[in-house]
Amino acid sequence: MRLNAAFSHGHTGRGTCSYGASASALSCGARPQGQWGDMDDVFRDRGFLIHLAAYVVVNIGLIAINVIATPNTWWFYWPLLGWGIGIIAHGIALYYSQRPRA
Repeated sequence: MRLNAAFSHGHTGRGTCSYGASASALSCGARPQGQWGDMDDVFRDRGFLIHLAAYVVVNIGLIAINVIATPNTWWFYWPLLGWGIGIIAHGIALYYSQRPRA
C-alpha cells in the first residue's frame, strides 16, 4: 500500500511516503526520478477542478430536469456517462503529464 503525502521535514518540496510491511513502518523520501505524478497533483489542477465542478453541477441539474419533465423515461445517465468518460480522460492525462522531465 502506498500513501502519497506532502510533508516538510526541515526542507522544502514534496516527497512520497510509503508504508512498509507493517502499518507502523512509514518511510518518506523524495520522488524517484521518472515516477509518474500523484493523484494529489491532479486534484490541485485548477482546470480539472473547474471541469469536475461543472460536471457535478450540470448533471445534478440534468437529473432534476429528467425527474420533473420525463419521470417515466430515464435519460440522464447518458450525458453522465459520456461526460464522465471525459472527466476520467482529463484526470488520466493530468496524472501522466506530471512526470518529471529529464
